[in-house]
Amino acid sequence: MKRLLFISMIFLASVPTYAQSIVTSDTTVTANFPSWRFSANGGYAYRIGKVDNSQDAVLVNHIKKLKQGVTYGADATWFFMESLGVGLKYNSLNIGNSEQVTVTYDNGTQESGLLEDKINIWFFGPIASYRVMSRNMRNAFFMNVGLGYMGYKDRAVLIDPFIIKGSTIGYLYEIGYDQSLTDKISLGAMLSFVSGTLTGYQTNQGGSWNTVNLESDSYESLNHINLSIGLRINL
Repeated sequence: MKRLLFISMIFLASVPTYAQSIVTSDTTVTANFPSWRFSANGGYAYRIGKVDNSQDAVLVNHIKKLKQGVTYGADATWFFMESLGVGLKYNSLNIGNSEQVTVTYDNGTQESGLLEDKINIWFFGPIASYRVMSRNMRNAFFMNVGLGYMGYKDRAVLIDPFIIKGSTIGYLYEIGYDQSLTDKISLGAMLSFVSGTLTGYQTNQGGSWNTVNLESDSYESLNHINLSIGLRINL
């Protein structure tokens, strides 16, 4: 009787341990994906539009120097699924160049002075984001597309100062990769293509605004490529 009781106690004592091992081995631990991504970027930008080489050589050289600039921006994205999200993005391109020129007027007189352009092109609008995360949920590959407002402003000088501004519909396409630094902070790189075309603009010289409508062969391309890096916060 004592022997039977002893064997029964050993069996009962072993049951919890055996059951626990089954639960542990059969249980799948699911990691929670970050639902929010906040990003700040800065880097290099290049305008893609063609340069009309039939113009004055000094002007052509000036325009070519206005093709490269700096870019900065920020975005916030909410991921309602691990791989899909929506958000808002702002991106700004800044380019400038200045030099001394001599202008010849129709009556034959000449005047020397400053030729300068300080151009700002910006995009603001909603984006849709596709994300592929690593197994540990820390690193990620991104593809974003966006449609929004694209603005253009040039604080220019040709002997006298004047302003050119306009706006159009903008399109955004980008790919990037985030490498985690901590559980919530990542370092990321992004390649972006921003597209838009001005069919007209407004000018201001001396305080009065005038509207200029462009012919189809004179539309102003705002297309540019951005290569940027920045910090991301994932929550």
